[in-house]
Parts: sequence; C-alpha cells; structure tokens
Amino acid sequence: MDLAPETGALPSAPARRRPWADPRLIQYLMGPPALLTLLAIGHFDLIARRSAWEWVAVFAAIPSLSLLVDELRNRHPTRLVAGVRLGVHVAAVTTVIYLSGWGPVLVGGFAFVALGHVNEEGSQVWRRTAGYSLVGIAVGQVGIAEGWLPSLLSFDRAEALGVMSTFVLLFVIRMAGATMAEKEAAEASTAASEERFRSLVQHSSDTTIVVGPDRTITWVSPAVESLLGMAPEDVVGRGDLELVHVDDRESMASQLGARLAARDDAEPAQFRMVRADGTTRHVEAVITDLRSQPSVGGYVVNVRDITDRKEAEDQLAHQALHDPLTGLPNRTLIMDRAQQMLVRAQRERHPVAAFFLDLDNFKDINDSLGHEAGDRVLQAVAGRLSGMLRASDTVGRLGGDEFVVLAEGFSLVPGP
Repeated sequence: MDLAPETGALPSAPARRRPWADPRLIQYLMGPPALLTLLAIGHFDLIARRSAWEWVAVFAAIPSLSLLVDELRNRHPTRLVAGVRLGVHVAAVTTVIYLSGWGPVLVGGFAFVALGHVNEEGSQVWRRTAGYSLVGIAVGQVGIAEGWLPSLLSFDRAEALGVMSTFVLLFVIRMAGATMAEKEAAEASTAASEERFRSLVQHSSDTTIVVGPDRTITWVSPAVESLLGMAPEDVVGRGDLELVHVDDRESMASQLGARLAARDDAEPAQFRMVRADGTTRHVEAVITDLRSQPSVGGYVVNVRDITDRKEAEDQLAHQALHDPLTGLPNRTLIMDRAQQMLVRAQRERHPVAAFFLDLDNFKDINDSLGHEAGDRVLQAVAGRLSGMLRASDTVGRLGGDEFVVLAEGFSLVPGP
C-alpha cells in the first residue's frame, strides 16, 4: 500500500520505474533495428523487392503518426481518439508485414499492438483490438488476392496461413484480455482493502506506528495528534523510544527485545509516553513484526491510551487499602506493613514499635457536636500523627477512633 501519512494507511516502498520497461519506448526503439534488418534481408531477396527509400519512408512515417496519435490521446483521452490511435497502429503493422511479402506468416505482429493496447486501456479493449486486427488482416489478404500487395507465397498457401494465423492471433488476444481482467479484479480488491484500511485507521482512536529495522519511526497514523499532541510529520524520523517516558525506556528496551526475539506479538506492553506539553499518558501497545512484508518493512505498533483506566485502577487500589475519611492505611494495609516491618527487624536486628491509640470520650463529640465535627477531629488527628513520622513509617486507622502507628528505629519525635 503506497499511501501517504495523511491518508491514514501504511506506507510501502516506492516502486522504481525503469525507463527501458516503457512499452512505447520499446516500440519506438525497435523501429531502427527492424528497418536495418529488412534492408539486410532484402539484399538477399528474402523479402519482396522494395527500394531502400520506400522502407525508409515507411519507417519514418510510422513513428511520426504514432507520436501524433499518442499526443492526441494524452490531450483528449476519449474513446474515439483511442480508436483512431489503435487504427493507426494496426495500419502500421499491416503495411510493414504485407509489404514484406510475408504478411500471412507475420500476422503475429498484430499481437504486439493488441497486447500494448490491452495493457494501457484495460481488459475490455480486447474486443476492439481483435476487430481492428481482423480488418488489417482482411485488407492484407484481399490485397494479395487482388495483386495489390506482394506475396512470396502461393495464393493458396497465403490464404491458408492467413486463416490459421488469425485463429492463433484471436486466441492470444482473448487470453490477454482474460489475464488483464483477472489483474484488474485483483487490483480492485486490493484498492477496496486499502480504502477500508485507510478509513479504519483514520477514524480509529488507537495510534498505529511503523518502526523500521533501524529503530526509527517511518510512519504514524493521524490519531497520534490526540495521543501526544503532535502532528504525524513531527513524529516520523524519531527513535522508537524517544517518546517513551525516560523512566520506562530501559525496561521497555529489554521487554521489546525479549518479546520480538521470542516472536511473542500477542501480549501487550504497558508504559508511559510523553506528550508535546510535557504531560504523561499511560499506554498499552501490541507490537507485530512485519519486516518480511514489503508493504510494511518494519514493526507495527498499535498504541492505545489507557490513562483513564490506569487512574481508575489506581484509585480502586488506593480505596481498597486506605481509609476513605482520613486517607490513612486501613486494617488490610496496616497488617501487611506490620508483617514487612517484622521481617526487616529480624533480618537487620533493629528495634521496632507498634502503638495502638484511641481518642478518649470521642463518642461525646459525635453526640454533642454531630458526626461531621467528629469526622473533622479524626482528620485532624490523622494529620498530627502523620506529621510526626517519616515516610518509611506507617500511621493507619483501624476504624472508629482507633489508630495504629508502626515505627522502625527511633523515628518518633516529640509533638508540639
């Protein structure tokens, strides 16, 4: 698929057009060698006698007319002009092969005209090329029969060869049309697939990135503007880890290397990417190795923004382990940290402490001032306790007016 980034489809390597493979150029270049060949074999009386000037005139007129009708077709690509162009080419072949005296033998020359026009105009033109070729053969054969054109064959042989060669020619032209029809169907199917893929990529919320074998981004879908706040052209040419958060680059490099070496393309990788404004987005990426496909030639990375999901997951995890009123660790987290504290104390042989606290007469505050005032008191106590500890120590709320302090070493300091 040879599509530009703004179209939202994957790029392909540009096809190299070889000048020597241009059918028209080949036709024109065949003229001088064909003229020299005719002049050479005419010297040995292997073709009908014609003066050299006659052949030069013919081979000068044919390219001139061909150039004229080709230019006319380029400027006015209508069905009428295409028919005139085909007629000129058929007339040129008819003139050359029948003036040589071997017209019935060289009927295959019409196949070159037919194949060229089918290749340029499409499969449906095979009928027209076959019809024009039949007219050219008929004119030549009538010319031989009436003595207008020379023939090195007897009349009976000329007619027999003409008929047989015509059947072969028609078969070749029909097969050319059928082959071209299959090619057109395949190209139409490919074009439909590309259009479908283009539409999907353009309107997808996920970002598709193609990374070349040299670890450079070669293509990116338009969705990158929503993800990173950058235009596709600003991303192409960057290194594959350049947009990854600096803290995630080392782990991502090792993960990607191991995953690609194992050909494990299914498991997504999660990491952070940096937007143009410096903010961070959590993403999930599926990497597929398509280096073997010429239309891609690299790794395809499908990136999905999971920032909202990660924030929701983090919030749920925090809520599961923290008291909603004070934000302190709840009973579950306190027990987990207590176990970890004891393990460290046994390993490192340092003192630890666990304090259980409750508030005297807290029920009176709720009864006299209301639960809202009681909640404010609990929050104030939580703040005072947290301010007395290091980040490595723990203060948590068991429930009600009960708190727990887990301290390692001599972390507690006198309060105000």
